[in-house]
Amino acid sequence: MKSSNTKERILYSIDNIMARGSFSIIIALAFVVILLILVLSIFIWSIGSNPSLGFIDQFWVYFNKGFGREAAEGNWTYRLTTFLLVIVSIFFSSIIIGSIANSISSKITELREGKSKVIESNHTVILGWSESVYIIINEIIEANKSQKSGCIVVLGDKRATKMNFPTANIIPPNLIHPKKGVYIIKAIYEGIYFNGVANFGVRPTVDGEKLLLEVHLFNFNSNLYGKDLTVEFLAFIRDEQQFESFEELKKQINRDIKKAQSYHSKY
Repeated sequence: MKSSNTKERILYSIDNIMARGSFSIIIALAFVVILLILVLSIFIWSIGSNPSLGFIDQFWVYFNKGFGREAAEGNWTYRLTTFLLVIVSIFFSSIIIGSIANSISSKITELREGKSKVIESNHTVILGWSESVYIIINEIIEANKSQKSGCIVVLGDKRATKMNFPTANIIPPNLIHPKKGVYIIKAIYEGIYFNGVANFGVRPTVDGEKLLLEVHLFNFNSNLYGKDLTVEFLAFIRDEQQFESFEELKKQINRDIKKAQSYHSKY
């Protein structure tokens, strides 16, 4: 197993902090700000740029400046009390803003995944989503130019949505195909490598008929519709099989993901 350098360890630590949630991020950012202010205060005090104030007073002034407020005058009890009130207000404001942003992001994700309820009339319904839907939509629009208004609703596979394993679906070209089954893969998107797992086959559990490459990337949240993605097959996990229920399929997918993650941690 190859050793990690200092940069990789620092980035890994940052990832772990972010994975713990908003509270950990706020605490970490506050610590970084305080450390930076302390270093600058020591530098300014050491070169004697402001001889009228002692080190503690200078640190207090710059500390407040770092949090966007003027340093309060008075004894230290009053100073600390007013500063504590500002910190509490900033903290709760951050929670409110973060909650609103998270709610909006979740709603946008649901809309992209087709989980919203559709209330339309006199509309065209397309059953099932694939990359060829764009062609069908363009043809329908062209055929209905004379209509004043119209709506096209694409109904995706609700069963696949409930699985909660987002995938990039790639229709393979008419070339030599790999063996049907599950693979450990590495994908390249916009020049960046991402580890993942992929299934190549017809998806018998969901009554699939056409060959499809489904790629699940780890730690990836971008929208890949219409984008270029290069997939490298690294190792074969198992043959494609049909499961009795979606719950069994979901458990097997989790096992496949764990195998792929174990592989990527070693190589």
